[in-house]
Amino acid sequence: MSVILFASDIYLLFEENTLAAADLYLLEQPVQEDAEWTLLALLANANSPVRRCLPPELREIARRLCAELPGEPSRARRLALLGQLEETLLQERAVILWYRWQQSASYLPGLRDVSLSSLGWVDYRKLWFDGRR
Repeated sequence: MSVILFASDIYLLFEENTLAAADLYLLEQPVQEDAEWTLLALLANANSPVRRCLPPELREIARRLCAELPGEPSRARRLALLGQLEETLLQERAVILWYRWQQSASYLPGLRDVSLSSLGWVDYRKLWFDGRR
């Protein structure tokens, strides 16, 4: 029997029996504005759902590429290494990106300084109403 794990069942990803039984993992990964931070969390963290779900040979490739990151002073080089790993995982079909989610907000015309963070949160401390409307 195949098991499909969804983002709401993420705690199951830490159970080895579930990992071994599943054929597909459907995960949601929020992204930060900083591409390096996002890729580090997703690809370089050995406990991330993506890394834990990789087959052994791809896990080893990820381990080798990520071992170079801590001593690398160049942000551009770190991003290149992380990009290389992401490209490898995409080529091997270990990860399939289905879409990038575009978020938006609706609000009254008099409300000012409305903006969404990269995680979809509004900073309510900055909001104010324009009394002229």
